[in-house]
Amino acid sequence: MTTSRLAANPLSVVEHDVGARSSRLRIHAASLARNKVALVSLLALMIVVCAALGAPWIAPHNPDQQHLALRLHPPAWVHGGSWSYPLGNDALGRDILSRIIYGSRISILVGVSAVVLQGLIGIALGLVAGYHGGWLDSVIMRLTDLQYAIPFLVLALAVMAALGPSLKNVILVLGITGWVYYARVVRSEVLSIRRQEFVEATRSVGASNTRLMVKHVLPNVMSSIIVLASLQVARMIISEASLSFLGMGVPPSIPSWGDMVAEGRTYVTTAWWLSALPGLAIFITVMAVNLFGDWMRDELDPTTKTYGDEPAG
Repeated sequence: MTTSRLAANPLSVVEHDVGARSSRLRIHAASLARNKVALVSLLALMIVVCAALGAPWIAPHNPDQQHLALRLHPPAWVHGGSWSYPLGNDALGRDILSRIIYGSRISILVGVSAVVLQGLIGIALGLVAGYHGGWLDSVIMRLTDLQYAIPFLVLALAVMAALGPSLKNVILVLGITGWVYYARVVRSEVLSIRRQEFVEATRSVGASNTRLMVKHVLPNVMSSIIVLASLQVARMIISEASLSFLGMGVPPSIPSWGDMVAEGRTYVTTAWWLSALPGLAIFITVMAVNLFGDWMRDELDPTTKTYGDEPAG
């Protein structure tokens, strides 16, 4: 009876879909509220993103302005520190708090942009390989095997050495060296979906392969893609920091957490805050992304979802 009423009234179908989505959102929101670790991780991520977006208005000082009289000035809670510079000053007298805030822009921009780029490449290749199979699948999978054989950071360093350090090159390098993860995951999902009845039924009514892949197969692998992307953001943040630490990331004129850690190595015994504070920013951001990504995986993947909080029936 309910199905026939929905079929007879298109408006009811739309209202039913909207109601189902709202119900799912409420379920996810309630689950997030119960999971304190995921909730705190989300709040930490929101703070980092807000700092990145509002850096020009939030930062108390110009991150590049030098005050040699304040060289190696300690944080405010250390003897000799000042609340005018809460996290102290670096070897050139620049405000560390302002540089950490501006450095969050690089980490978020590189993390998200690289994930989008590698996702576009990997998802497209994974769809084609899993759906069509045959020699095309073999060629794409051998390419992924070849890239897996080369250590990720070594490959990124080699490409950056050839292209030169710049923000655009960092995003490009991390994007083209990380697509293999998406290709593998998407291909394995598509292999199990392409023979299902709804795909065969859509093919029997004359749908093209492109329409089948984009409209019917891709939506069924989106949950895995979302989870993988959330975890890859953390990996890209660490990769960018590693490249900057080694002098192969963004130019030194742009505040970057990895570059700040590298600059503080010389003073680690006398001015620990130069490396420790940007290193702490990397740690908190990456941990927040990973923990929130774990919660998303449990929510979106029914095979790993647990129901221990539900009352026994």
